Amino acid sequence: MISINPILTSLIVKSSNQEIAITNGSKSYTYAEIYEDSRRLASYLTTLGMKKGETAIIATSSSYELLLIFYASIMIRVKIGIVDPSIETEIYKAKLEQLNPQWAFIDSKILLAKEYAILRRFYEYKGINTIHLPSNDKCQTIVTGSWMPLIKSHQNIKQYKVHQALDIDPSFIDYEYIISYLASTDGQAYELVHTLGTIAHSVNYVNRLMENIEVKTFATHLPHSMLIGISAGLKLEIWKENWTFKRKIKFLTEKKISMISITLKSYKELMTFCEENNTILPQTLERIVIETNLEESKRLSDYSYNQQHPHTQITVMYNKMNQITFSI
Repeated sequence: MISINPILTSLIVKSSNQEIAITNGSKSYTYAEIYEDSRRLASYLTTLGMKKGETAIIATSSSYELLLIFYASIMIRVKIGIVDPSIETEIYKAKLEQLNPQWAFIDSKILLAKEYAILRRFYEYKGINTIHLPSNDKCQTIVTGSWMPLIKSHQNIKQYKVHQALDIDPSFIDYEYIISYLASTDGQAYELVHTLGTIAHSVNYVNRLMENIEVKTFATHLPHSMLIGISAGLKLEIWKENWTFKRKIKFLTEKKISMISITLKSYKELMTFCEENNTILPQTLERIVIETNLEESKRLSDYSYNQQHPHTQITVMYNKMNQITFSI
């Protein structure tokens, strides 16, 4: 059964829209810029040899670059495996063996830790986990992140800017595109698997959640939630998971964020901080969406933090065998 790709069509419809779609730190980008840059990146990746049906892993932080990688991969019809660098090394190695990727988008900080022993020792001293890169000779590495100029041995994602935009066809079979997300919560690895169908379901659900919210500003640090937010037409603000909780509260207040999407671990830590510091979430924050898996969602009844913040509603979104279920 052939169906229209809901992620690409939502972007194509806004391909000439000059409204701000995403803010990452001090930089903002319009829908038109996302569309054009994604097509240029897709063109660049095809010149490198990327083909439909191949697999790419991403080990980089949420950013504008990451969003472009998502869209370009969808345009080329490449499967994505997102790897959270905080997972244990052995689990990461097992993930690599499972995916057997032909492509790897790796943050420049991770590469530098591998290539410069002094940085690796510093990370080890600080207790920062540095993931291993694919050892498969057939896997090509593309560098992302702010430290790219220091690395000369791999392709640079910024090269897409010099390429002509790729012509795209947004129609293809839903299950051909998959996002597999491997992360760590409380020391335990868990995996979420999304297809175009489940992402489209998520987009429709987020739209329903935001119907009665006047200021539609959405913040997340989760990679797939970025894609959902943009596709739902929300103004996306990227926040960093390594920010202090004081900075996160300030960010939510100053940006007038109306909805955030976070993991159960992040939710617990944020609520614990508020409780211990007698802090109330800003009144503008109307909804918290907790992204989790089925097993974790069963433990939510153990937490009643939201009683301190009656103006903020909690929604749980989990994924089991490509089927997303929502509850409030």
